[in-house]
Amino acid sequence: PFIGGGFGPKIMMFYPEEVLIPWIARELKCAVKWIEDRQENFFATTHERGQVHEAEMALSEDGRILGVRDVFLHDTGAYDPYGLTVPINSQCTLLGPYRVPN
Repeated sequence: PFIGGGFGPKIMMFYPEEVLIPWIARELKCAVKWIEDRQENFFATTHERGQVHEAEMALSEDGRILGVRDVFLHDTGAYDPYGLTVPINSQCTLLGPYRVPN
């Protein structure tokens, strides 16, 4: 079923409850449901690493974007399960819906 966008927390991570809940259900011989509130989810799931961007933008007199230059530092933390995926994604989505010729 469609469960919505996770923006990263559901991929390549191991959460103890993913093993613990099925084990408890087998031991109790009944269904067990895991429920967490929004605050618990924010505290317990993975979070994104920090990025620092130094960006410049060239604009025409009428406000059109002519060019963008962005140099950024991506802090991958102590363990990097995603490799270059996250910084490349940041780079590819930087311009959003705007047409930028340079």
